[in-house]
Amino acid sequence: MPCFDGKSRQGSSITLDNFLSFNILFLMSEELHNLYQEIILDHNKRPRHYGVLASATHSAEGYNPLCGDKVSVFVQIQSERIVSLQFQCASCAICKASASIMTEALQGQSIAEADALLEKAERLLMSDTCVNEDSDSEMAALSGVRKFPARIKCATLPWDTFVNALRGERTSRNLDDSKGNSL
Repeated sequence: MPCFDGKSRQGSSITLDNFLSFNILFLMSEELHNLYQEIILDHNKRPRHYGVLASATHSAEGYNPLCGDKVSVFVQIQSERIVSLQFQCASCAICKASASIMTEALQGQSIAEADALLEKAERLLMSDTCVNEDSDSEMAALSGVRKFPARIKCATLPWDTFVNALRGERTSRNLDDSKGNSL
């Protein structure tokens, strides 16, 4: 199966057909690369679901001391489903785009579906998983980040912060009992 980087997992003998197929694949890979760059730039310039979510039931803050990226993730969960998800950040373009792509992907998903998407994002960012034309282009756009190892933490920060929010960091409003006392 062809990979995003133009390599083939099949045999390595070079014939004219293989050579032509590789060149066509390389051009498609370049087109995919350009598409993925456009997606990242678009999500950075016009982030989706940006801002504080007043009705959040879960929230967390993430910080990368190596580059200074800061992300806050706000999640509203009802009946094991992500009803709403928003973020705020002071970060680089990759971190902001990753957070925006994350909110688009996870919005309306069940917790189990979100877990599967988290695993997919991790594979796209951290492994040599093949990315082809069949991949979801929004999330697949993150695969280009792995070419720059120093920037992987920028792309994973929003996803890690989301996980921390699900693990129980709650907004202060939701930590009050019915009498207004802090729990």
